Amino acid sequence: MGLFGNRKREPSDGVGIDEFWRWWDSAAEELAEAVPAGRLAEHVDAVSERVKAIHPELAWEFGRGIHSEHQLTVTAAGNPALRRIARRWMRSAPPSDRTWSYYDMRLPSSLDAVLRIGDAEVAFSDVRVVAEQRATGLDVTVHHPVFASVPAEVCGQIAFLCLDTALGEEATELWIGEIDWSVGDPAGSRPLAELPVMLAPVTQEYARDGKMGWLLADARTPHGPMLVRCLNRLSPVQAPDLDQHVAITAEFRAATSAGMPGPGDENDLANLERSLDAVLEGVGQVVAVQTGGGSRTFHCYVDSTTSGADELKKAARSSAGARVRMHARLDPSWEAVKPFRV
Repeated sequence: MGLFGNRKREPSDGVGIDEFWRWWDSAAEELAEAVPAGRLAEHVDAVSERVKAIHPELAWEFGRGIHSEHQLTVTAAGNPALRRIARRWMRSAPPSDRTWSYYDMRLPSSLDAVLRIGDAEVAFSDVRVVAEQRATGLDVTVHHPVFASVPAEVCGQIAFLCLDTALGEEATELWIGEIDWSVGDPAGSRPLAELPVMLAPVTQEYARDGKMGWLLADARTPHGPMLVRCLNRLSPVQAPDLDQHVAITAEFRAATSAGMPGPGDENDLANLERSLDAVLEGVGQVVAVQTGGGSRTFHCYVDSTTSGADELKKAARSSAGARVRMHARLDPSWEAVKPFRV
Protein backbone atom coordinates (compact mmCIF):
# COMPACT_ATOMS: atom_id res chain seq x y z
CA MET A 1 0.00 0.00 0.00
CA GLY A 2 2.95 2.35 0.54
CA LEU A 3 3.23 5.31 2.87
CA PHE A 4 0.01 6.71 4.29
CA GLY A 5 -0.56 8.83 7.38
CA ASN A 6 1.03 12.20 8.12
CA ARG A 7 4.79 12.35 8.07
CA LYS A 8 6.21 13.67 11.33
CA ARG A 9 7.89 17.01 10.99
CA GLU A 10 11.63 17.03 11.49
CA PRO A 11 12.92 19.52 14.09
CA SER A 12 14.36 21.65 11.28
CA ASP A 13 10.91 21.88 9.73
CA GLY A 14 9.64 24.34 12.31
CA VAL A 15 11.80 25.14 15.32
CA GLY A 16 14.61 26.76 13.35
CA ILE A 17 12.11 28.78 11.31
CA ASP A 18 10.37 30.16 14.39
CA GLU A 19 13.70 31.03 15.99
CA PHE A 20 14.87 32.75 12.82
CA TRP A 21 11.91 35.07 12.70
CA ARG A 22 12.11 35.87 16.43
CA TRP A 23 15.72 36.92 15.91
CA TRP A 24 14.88 38.79 12.68
CA ASP A 25 12.28 40.88 14.48
CA SER A 26 15.05 42.48 16.53
CA ALA A 27 17.77 42.47 13.85
CA ALA A 28 15.99 43.65 10.68
CA GLU A 29 16.33 47.38 11.36
CA GLU A 30 20.05 47.12 12.13
CA LEU A 31 20.63 45.03 9.00
CA ALA A 32 18.80 47.57 6.83
CA GLU A 33 21.04 50.33 8.20
CA ALA A 34 24.17 48.22 7.62
CA VAL A 35 23.59 47.91 3.85
CA PRO A 36 24.09 51.58 2.83
CA ALA A 37 26.80 51.97 5.49
CA GLY A 38 28.83 49.16 3.95
CA ARG A 39 28.79 47.14 7.18
CA LEU A 40 26.80 44.15 5.95
CA ALA A 41 29.82 41.83 6.24
CA GLU A 42 29.65 42.25 10.02
CA HIS A 43 26.30 40.44 10.06
CA VAL A 44 26.95 37.56 7.64
CA ASP A 45 27.87 35.07 10.36
CA ALA A 46 24.77 35.88 12.41
CA VAL A 47 22.44 35.36 9.44
CA SER A 48 24.25 32.20 8.34
CA GLU A 49 24.04 30.69 11.81
CA ARG A 50 20.28 31.11 11.94
CA VAL A 51 19.65 29.94 8.38
CA LYS A 52 21.79 26.82 8.97
CA ALA A 53 19.76 26.14 12.11
CA ILE A 54 16.73 25.70 9.82
CA HIS A 55 18.71 23.32 7.59
CA PRO A 56 22.49 23.24 7.04
CA GLU A 57 22.16 23.02 3.24
CA LEU A 58 19.94 26.07 2.72
CA ALA A 59 21.53 29.08 1.02
CA TRP A 60 20.71 32.75 1.53
CA GLU A 61 21.47 36.16 0.08
CA PHE A 62 20.55 39.81 0.41
CA GLY A 63 19.62 41.87 -2.62
CA ARG A 64 18.05 45.06 -3.84
CA GLY A 65 14.28 44.85 -3.47
CA ILE A 66 11.70 45.26 -6.20
CA HIS A 67 8.82 46.58 -4.12
CA SER A 68 10.95 47.28 -1.05
CA GLU A 69 14.39 48.71 -0.39
CA HIS A 70 15.99 45.32 0.36
CA GLN A 71 15.14 41.65 -0.04
CA LEU A 72 16.20 38.51 1.76
CA THR A 73 16.15 35.19 -0.09
CA VAL A 74 16.51 31.80 1.58
CA THR A 75 16.66 29.11 -1.08
CA ALA A 76 16.98 25.37 -1.47
CA ALA A 77 19.67 26.10 -4.10
CA GLY A 78 18.25 23.52 -6.50
CA ASN A 79 17.76 20.75 -3.93
CA PRO A 80 14.14 19.53 -4.30
CA ALA A 81 14.15 17.95 -0.84
CA LEU A 82 14.68 21.38 0.75
CA ARG A 83 12.21 23.44 -1.26
CA ARG A 84 9.36 22.66 1.12
CA ILE A 85 11.41 23.95 4.06
CA ALA A 86 12.38 27.13 2.21
CA ARG A 87 8.73 27.70 1.27
CA ARG A 88 7.63 27.27 4.92
CA TRP A 89 10.30 29.79 5.93
CA MET A 90 8.89 32.32 3.45
CA ARG A 91 5.29 31.72 4.46
CA SER A 92 6.24 32.37 8.09
CA ALA A 93 7.82 35.72 7.19
CA PRO A 94 6.32 39.03 8.34
CA PRO A 95 4.45 41.01 5.70
CA SER A 96 6.72 42.78 3.23
CA ASP A 97 7.08 46.50 3.86
CA ARG A 98 8.98 49.44 2.39
CA THR A 99 12.24 48.14 3.84
CA TRP A 100 12.24 44.33 3.48
CA SER A 101 10.66 41.66 1.29
CA TYR A 102 11.23 37.89 1.42
CA TYR A 103 11.60 35.12 -1.18
CA ASP A 104 12.37 31.41 -1.26
CA MET A 105 13.80 31.44 -4.80
CA ARG A 106 16.28 33.78 -6.41
CA LEU A 107 14.66 36.43 -8.58
CA PRO A 108 16.14 37.72 -11.83
CA SER A 109 18.79 40.30 -11.05
CA SER A 110 20.84 42.97 -12.79
CA LEU A 111 23.05 41.88 -15.66
CA ASP A 112 25.33 44.88 -15.13
CA ALA A 113 27.23 42.91 -12.49
CA VAL A 114 30.38 40.78 -12.69
CA LEU A 115 30.32 37.15 -11.53
CA ARG A 116 33.47 35.96 -9.75
CA ILE A 117 34.17 32.24 -9.26
CA GLY A 118 37.68 31.52 -8.08
CA ASP A 119 40.01 33.38 -10.43
CA ALA A 120 37.38 33.66 -13.15
CA GLU A 121 35.55 36.92 -13.78
CA VAL A 122 32.47 36.95 -15.98
CA ALA A 123 30.73 40.16 -16.97
CA PHE A 124 27.13 39.17 -17.66
CA SER A 125 27.05 41.77 -20.43
CA ASP A 126 29.64 39.69 -22.32
CA VAL A 127 27.71 36.42 -22.11
CA ARG A 128 26.11 35.07 -25.29
CA VAL A 129 23.41 32.41 -25.53
CA VAL A 130 21.71 30.23 -28.10
CA ALA A 131 18.23 28.98 -27.19
CA GLU A 132 16.41 26.22 -29.06
CA GLN A 133 12.88 25.17 -28.28
CA ARG A 134 12.47 21.48 -27.52
CA ALA A 135 8.90 20.34 -26.84
CA THR A 136 7.54 22.68 -24.14
CA GLY A 137 10.83 24.22 -22.97
CA LEU A 138 14.15 25.69 -24.09
CA ASP A 139 17.59 24.12 -24.36
CA VAL A 140 20.27 26.77 -23.88
CA THR A 141 23.96 26.94 -24.78
CA VAL A 142 26.02 29.60 -22.99
CA HIS A 143 29.27 31.19 -24.22
CA HIS A 144 31.83 33.44 -22.56
CA PRO A 145 35.53 33.86 -23.50
CA VAL A 146 36.59 32.75 -20.01
CA PHE A 147 35.41 29.22 -20.81
CA ALA A 148 38.67 28.70 -22.73
CA SER A 149 40.72 29.02 -19.53
CA VAL A 150 38.72 27.38 -16.74
CA PRO A 151 37.87 23.74 -15.94
CA ALA A 152 34.75 22.19 -17.45
CA GLU A 153 32.96 22.00 -14.09
CA VAL A 154 33.47 25.74 -13.61
CA CYS A 155 32.09 26.39 -17.10
CA GLY A 156 28.96 24.45 -16.19
CA GLN A 157 28.57 26.33 -12.93
CA ILE A 158 28.97 29.68 -14.66
CA ALA A 159 26.46 28.72 -17.36
CA PHE A 160 23.83 27.81 -14.77
CA LEU A 161 24.42 30.98 -12.73
CA CYS A 162 24.08 33.10 -15.86
CA LEU A 163 20.64 31.65 -16.56
CA ASP A 164 19.67 31.94 -12.90
CA THR A 165 20.60 35.63 -12.97
CA ALA A 166 18.79 36.39 -16.22
CA LEU A 167 15.61 34.38 -15.59
CA GLY A 168 15.46 33.74 -11.86
CA GLU A 169 15.65 30.39 -10.10
CA GLU A 170 12.05 29.30 -10.69
CA ALA A 171 11.94 30.01 -14.43
CA THR A 172 15.33 28.38 -14.98
CA GLU A 173 14.34 25.16 -13.26
CA LEU A 174 10.85 25.10 -14.73
CA TRP A 175 11.40 26.03 -18.38
CA ILE A 176 15.03 25.31 -19.21
CA GLY A 177 15.88 21.78 -20.26
CA GLU A 178 19.46 21.05 -21.30
CA ILE A 179 22.07 23.63 -20.27
CA ASP A 180 25.33 23.47 -22.21
CA TRP A 181 28.36 25.72 -22.62
CA SER A 182 30.61 26.52 -25.56
CA VAL A 183 34.20 27.74 -25.72
CA GLY A 184 33.54 29.32 -29.11
CA ASP A 185 30.78 31.80 -29.80
CA PRO A 186 28.07 29.63 -31.43
CA ALA A 187 26.31 30.71 -34.58
CA GLY A 188 23.19 32.74 -33.99
CA SER A 189 24.10 33.67 -30.43
CA ARG A 190 22.42 36.61 -28.73
CA PRO A 191 23.16 38.60 -25.56
CA LEU A 192 22.16 36.99 -22.27
CA ALA A 193 19.89 39.97 -21.61
CA GLU A 194 17.64 38.81 -24.48
CA LEU A 195 16.98 35.38 -22.97
CA PRO A 196 13.78 36.43 -21.13
CA VAL A 197 12.39 37.70 -24.44
CA MET A 198 13.33 34.41 -26.11
CA LEU A 199 11.56 32.43 -23.39
CA ALA A 200 8.39 34.55 -23.32
CA PRO A 201 6.61 32.93 -26.33
CA VAL A 202 7.17 29.48 -24.82
CA THR A 203 5.66 30.37 -21.45
CA GLN A 204 2.76 32.15 -23.14
CA GLU A 205 1.97 29.08 -25.22
CA TYR A 206 2.29 26.43 -22.52
CA ALA A 207 1.22 28.35 -19.42
CA ARG A 208 -1.45 30.75 -20.58
CA ASP A 209 -2.33 33.41 -18.01
CA GLY A 210 0.21 31.84 -15.69
CA LYS A 211 -1.65 28.53 -15.47
CA MET A 212 0.28 25.46 -16.64
CA GLY A 213 -1.42 23.68 -19.51
CA TRP A 214 -1.63 19.98 -20.32
CA LEU A 215 0.16 17.78 -22.82
CA LEU A 216 -1.31 14.74 -24.56
CA ALA A 217 1.01 11.98 -25.72
CA ASP A 218 0.84 8.35 -26.76
CA ALA A 219 3.36 5.53 -26.93
CA ARG A 220 3.64 1.86 -27.77
CA THR A 221 4.60 -0.51 -24.95
CA PRO A 222 4.98 -4.32 -24.70
CA HIS A 223 1.50 -4.29 -23.15
CA GLY A 224 -0.13 -2.26 -25.91
CA PRO A 225 -0.77 1.44 -26.46
CA MET A 226 -0.30 3.93 -23.63
CA LEU A 227 -1.94 7.36 -23.43
CA VAL A 228 -0.56 10.06 -21.13
CA ARG A 229 -2.08 13.37 -20.15
CA CYS A 230 0.28 15.48 -18.03
CA LEU A 231 1.30 19.03 -17.16
CA ASN A 232 3.34 20.69 -19.88
CA ARG A 233 6.25 21.02 -17.45
CA LEU A 234 6.56 18.38 -14.73
CA SER A 235 8.81 20.15 -12.25
CA PRO A 236 8.41 20.26 -8.45
CA VAL A 237 9.66 23.84 -8.46
CA GLN A 238 6.10 24.97 -9.31
CA ALA A 239 4.70 23.39 -6.11
CA PRO A 240 7.45 23.00 -3.47
CA ASP A 241 5.03 21.90 -0.75
CA LEU A 242 3.84 18.89 -2.72
CA ASP A 243 6.49 16.31 -1.86
CA GLN A 244 4.47 13.08 -1.56
CA HIS A 245 3.50 11.08 -4.63
CA VAL A 246 0.20 9.17 -4.47
CA ALA A 247 -0.51 6.82 -7.38
CA ILE A 248 -4.13 5.74 -7.68
CA THR A 249 -4.75 3.01 -10.25
CA ALA A 250 -8.24 2.00 -11.37
CA GLU A 251 -8.50 -1.32 -13.20
CA PHE A 252 -11.04 -1.44 -16.02
CA ARG A 253 -14.02 -3.77 -15.72
CA ALA A 254 -14.48 -4.08 -19.48
CA ALA A 255 -11.18 -3.20 -21.16
CA THR A 256 -10.97 -3.27 -24.94
CA SER A 257 -8.61 -5.65 -26.73
CA ALA A 258 -6.09 -2.80 -26.83
CA GLY A 259 -6.24 -2.35 -23.04
CA MET A 260 -8.23 0.88 -23.21
CA PRO A 261 -11.36 1.62 -21.13
CA GLY A 262 -14.58 0.13 -22.46
CA PRO A 263 -17.92 1.99 -22.57
CA GLY A 264 -18.83 0.72 -19.12
CA ASP A 265 -15.64 2.10 -17.57
CA GLU A 266 -15.89 5.73 -18.60
CA ASN A 267 -18.51 6.64 -15.99
CA ASP A 268 -16.53 5.00 -13.18
CA LEU A 269 -13.35 6.80 -14.21
CA ALA A 270 -15.11 10.16 -14.46
CA ASN A 271 -16.57 9.69 -10.96
CA LEU A 272 -13.16 8.77 -9.57
CA GLU A 273 -11.46 11.77 -11.14
CA ARG A 274 -14.11 14.15 -9.78
CA SER A 275 -13.66 12.65 -6.30
CA LEU A 276 -9.89 13.11 -6.45
CA ASP A 277 -10.18 16.67 -7.73
CA ALA A 278 -12.53 17.54 -4.86
CA VAL A 279 -10.05 16.23 -2.28
CA LEU A 280 -7.07 17.93 -3.91
CA GLU A 281 -8.59 21.38 -4.37
CA GLY A 282 -6.21 23.82 -2.72
CA VAL A 283 -4.07 21.11 -1.08
CA GLY A 284 -2.62 19.01 -3.90
CA GLN A 285 -2.66 18.32 -7.61
CA VAL A 286 -3.06 15.62 -10.23
CA VAL A 287 -0.02 16.14 -12.45
CA ALA A 288 -0.32 13.20 -14.85
CA VAL A 289 -2.88 10.60 -15.93
CA GLN A 290 -1.67 7.37 -17.54
CA THR A 291 -4.03 5.06 -19.43
CA GLY A 292 -3.28 1.65 -20.92
CA GLY A 293 -2.79 -2.02 -20.15
CA GLY A 294 -6.26 -2.35 -18.68
CA SER A 295 -6.00 0.46 -16.12
CA ARG A 296 -5.75 4.21 -15.55
CA THR A 297 -3.30 5.70 -13.04
CA PHE A 298 -3.72 9.16 -11.54
CA HIS A 299 -0.38 10.59 -10.41
CA CYS A 300 -1.11 12.97 -7.55
CA TYR A 301 1.14 15.07 -5.32
CA VAL A 302 0.27 16.28 -1.82
CA ASP A 303 2.04 17.83 1.18
CA SER A 304 3.43 14.90 3.19
CA THR A 305 2.79 16.69 6.50
CA THR A 306 -0.97 16.81 5.88
CA SER A 307 -3.64 14.13 5.68
CA GLY A 308 -3.83 14.51 1.88
CA ALA A 309 -2.73 10.94 1.09
CA ASP A 310 -5.26 9.45 3.50
CA GLU A 311 -8.04 11.62 2.11
CA LEU A 312 -7.21 10.47 -1.41
CA LYS A 313 -7.30 6.87 -0.23
CA LYS A 314 -10.77 7.33 1.24
CA ALA A 315 -12.07 9.11 -1.86
CA ALA A 316 -10.72 6.43 -4.18
CA ARG A 317 -12.18 3.57 -2.18
CA SER A 318 -15.60 5.18 -1.95
CA SER A 319 -15.75 5.87 -5.69
CA ALA A 320 -18.47 3.62 -7.04
CA GLY A 321 -17.54 0.79 -9.35
CA ALA A 322 -13.82 1.36 -9.78
CA ARG A 323 -11.38 -1.37 -8.80
CA VAL A 324 -8.66 0.71 -7.18
CA ARG A 325 -5.16 0.15 -5.80
CA MET A 326 -2.97 2.86 -4.28
CA HIS A 327 0.64 3.56 -3.41
CA ALA A 328 2.22 6.56 -1.71
CA ARG A 329 5.84 7.56 -1.15
CA LEU A 330 7.92 10.63 -0.41
CA ASP A 331 9.08 12.09 -3.72
CA PRO A 332 10.19 15.75 -3.48
CA SER A 333 11.94 15.50 -6.86
CA TRP A 334 8.82 14.16 -8.63
CA GLU A 335 10.83 11.18 -9.84
CA ALA A 336 7.67 9.10 -10.26
CA VAL A 337 6.61 11.21 -13.24
CA LYS A 338 10.08 11.70 -14.71
CA PRO A 339 9.33 9.31 -17.63
CA PHE A 340 6.62 11.72 -18.80
CA ARG A 341 8.84 14.81 -18.90
CA VAL A 342 9.63 16.30 -22.29
